[in-house]
Amino acid sequence: MRLGVAEPFVDPGPPRQRCVLAALLVDAGRLVTWDTLIDRVWGDAPPTGARHSLYSHIARVRRVLEQAAVSDARLVRQSGGYRLEVDPDLVDVHRFRDLVGRAHRLDRTDPAKAALLREALALWRGEPLAGLDGPWVTRTRAAWRQQHLDATVAWARAELGTGRPDPVIGPLTDLVREHPLVEPAVALLMRALSATGRDAEALEHYAQTRRRLAEELGTEPGAELRGVHQAILRGDGNRSAPGPPAAGTPRQLPLSARGFVGRVKELARLDAVLAEAGAVPIVALSGLAGVGKTALAVHWAHRVADRFPDGQLYVNLRGFDPAGPAVSPAEAVRGFLDAFDVSPHRIPARPDAQIALYRSLVAGRRVLVLLDNARNADQVRPLLPGSPGCLVVVTSRDQLSGLSAAEGAHPVVLTPLSAAEARQLLTHRLGRGRVAAEPDAVDEIVSRCGRLPVALAVVAARAATHHGFPLAAIAEELRDAAAILDVLGSGDPTTDIRAVFTWSYRTLSPAAARLFRLLAWHPGPQIGVPAAASLAGSPVAQVRPLLAELARAHLLIEHLPGRFAFHDLLRAFAAERARTLDTGAERRAATRRMLDHYLLTAHAAETMLRPHRVAVVPAPAAAGVSPEGFATAPQALDWFAREHPALLGVFQLAVTAEPDTHAWQLARTLTTFHLYRGHWHDQISTQRTALATAQRRGNRLGQAHAHHDLGHVYACLGRYAESHAELTRAVDLYGAVGNPNGQASAHYLLGFLAGERDDTDDALHQARRCRDLYEAARDPVGQARALNALGLALAKNGEYREALGFCEQAVTLHRELGDQRGEAAAMDSLGFVHSGLGHRGEFIAWYRQALALLRDVGDRFGEAHTLTNLGEAHRSHGDIAAATGAWSRALSILDELDHPDAEQIRAKLRAAAATVAS
Repeated sequence: MRLGVAEPFVDPGPPRQRCVLAALLVDAGRLVTWDTLIDRVWGDAPPTGARHSLYSHIARVRRVLEQAAVSDARLVRQSGGYRLEVDPDLVDVHRFRDLVGRAHRLDRTDPAKAALLREALALWRGEPLAGLDGPWVTRTRAAWRQQHLDATVAWARAELGTGRPDPVIGPLTDLVREHPLVEPAVALLMRALSATGRDAEALEHYAQTRRRLAEELGTEPGAELRGVHQAILRGDGNRSAPGPPAAGTPRQLPLSARGFVGRVKELARLDAVLAEAGAVPIVALSGLAGVGKTALAVHWAHRVADRFPDGQLYVNLRGFDPAGPAVSPAEAVRGFLDAFDVSPHRIPARPDAQIALYRSLVAGRRVLVLLDNARNADQVRPLLPGSPGCLVVVTSRDQLSGLSAAEGAHPVVLTPLSAAEARQLLTHRLGRGRVAAEPDAVDEIVSRCGRLPVALAVVAARAATHHGFPLAAIAEELRDAAAILDVLGSGDPTTDIRAVFTWSYRTLSPAAARLFRLLAWHPGPQIGVPAAASLAGSPVAQVRPLLAELARAHLLIEHLPGRFAFHDLLRAFAAERARTLDTGAERRAATRRMLDHYLLTAHAAETMLRPHRVAVVPAPAAAGVSPEGFATAPQALDWFAREHPALLGVFQLAVTAEPDTHAWQLARTLTTFHLYRGHWHDQISTQRTALATAQRRGNRLGQAHAHHDLGHVYACLGRYAESHAELTRAVDLYGAVGNPNGQASAHYLLGFLAGERDDTDDALHQARRCRDLYEAARDPVGQARALNALGLALAKNGEYREALGFCEQAVTLHRELGDQRGEAAAMDSLGFVHSGLGHRGEFIAWYRQALALLRDVGDRFGEAHTLTNLGEAHRSHGDIAAATGAWSRALSILDELDHPDAEQIRAKLRAAAATVAS
């Protein structure tokens, strides 16, 4: 990025910060995840505090962008990472690729081709990513150098094509000196030298290159280099422009897609594969139907065609074509032999002999082979050349993992376009003015089409045909999820989105097809194997290979091992299939199994986090449900974090499902996770909905739990009046249903509220009422909680000696019962008591023990609360530095949890800084 466009020049900072900026700019306009950023900046062994360091670097990068005053440059935080929004023309690497791409679409005799390439090469100033190191930097630098080399060769060829040999001699001489075995560069240098009357120098370059090839690679020069050599010897080497391809040199590539956009990362990956030396490079380009595999493959093939002067072969293998059977390897090979002008009488009858002849023809040549729309690896293997020098590109809806394992193919999985790329596609098709006039409609079209190129092309064609239609009207047509596939129908089976998906669907086994349809009813963005097994009502061992089959066909995406996701349009297609082929009873049974799976698993996870909490008691699961279990609290927390979006979606399904108990029970099981990890708004929303559901069905226990848990979250957020109202209502309802544990817990929280408003009498009253109820319920963990509440109320009244005994009893009892969260709360109270008694060493020790337990159980909010208390204790004892340290750690957590108390901590830190300064 040209940060120094305006004076003065803006320093992007030290190497690590520059690496963060580069890592964002490489994918400008697209989300770069945290994991990707960490990998690019630190490699395979990031330091323990890498994520925290990244926060600091990101903040400084923001300041650099502000100082640079680059128009429209914004660093946007998104779920999972950051997106740097900036005009691609301001980023040299993107402008370089755009210029090169535009040049490749022109004829070699067009002067504009050389001019575009000359402008692109002028952007290359010094070492790419200078001063940076690491695995990602090394890979990226190598790929960019290869792109520079290819662009230089293409520029030289274009200059010679227009009869200008002089400008290329110097750059080509430097290039050949650095890359002596790049034969196209040597050939072009020889042409240029010969065209300027320097035949002897040209022949000397040939001799040196032939000697190097023999010594270092054990090969002879390729056809192009040999041809130039022979032409110079014949005396006609002074033709600056290469002639038309010789007979028998196939040029079969299809026309490149009009308005091809984006795919910067994938093109760089393809360039990097091509840069690798050794055996035949094979690229296995896979992805879901309509994602643009063929368009990318053909576009890139045209970009690199100059490097394969001995021909470019293409065949559509029709692996998923509804119009007829797939092309057999024998048919494809025979087509290749015809393309090489092999006489019919030389072609053997046996297919294996034809394959051998084909491989003999391409041996020692530089040929690009594009195998489009392959069904599987077996269809591809006979078409692979057997010697170095060739490039094979395969596209398929299948992952072709066998080709990667056996033949070393480089897998490149194509995902939908980024939002910026999708908008760029529409701009190419509809014009900048029309797209700019309705930005909101364009954004909705991009979203509704799932950023799939084929869907966007269909919409663009409709909009172009009806130029008077506002784009908002087309966006409205796409808004109906049930009809979206109808809207995206084009009448052409190659672009009709429903037809395209159907070709892949028909290849599935019956069991995989059924699972595909059932997965449409899963409301989360991802699903794990056990949940999918419950949805299908089948054992996990049977469902796992079915999911793998769907992933291989790119009807599902395996984002992480064992975690699968739908593309939005595929979900709509699966739901349409399900409504057509599955009965209502089958769909309702699958939904019930899914609800049971998540409720029972969430209950198991909640029980692992809070084993002594009186939780819900779910009904027995339906047949075929495979709930998950947990051995440790961290495992349970990880499951909640991983499944949280799905749990919220399942909860919404449960609101209208039968039986109605699923809704409020799910809300109840989510409470501990929500409070531990600061999902405040989700907690309020689920509990309010659960309360409404329980009220509608007259379920008083469900209502009591919802009022209690609303009161709890309001207390955590400092909304004390709302908390008091909810808890008071919970006390009444728990009493009405005869639930003393619930009443006691509500009184415990009411005591906390009283303490916060310094009403010591009420705090003691609530603590004693809490103790009485827990004793009546014979709940030892509750009794320990009540002892702690009594001790804390006394301490806040200044009765530290008496408070000490209650809190110590609470710690001992919680420890004996194995309740770590309760033990941590009692230790926190002991820290407060010892601080009041002036026991500095003791209060520090108790607070530290509490923090260790809170980290063990994963209670981030509890950890921030205790750090805040520790800071207060340090401040009251005059240690401002220690107080600042504790508050700073608390602030970091509260910011992470987006908690309103963060502002109070900032105020404490400002006051502490002012005290130190004075």
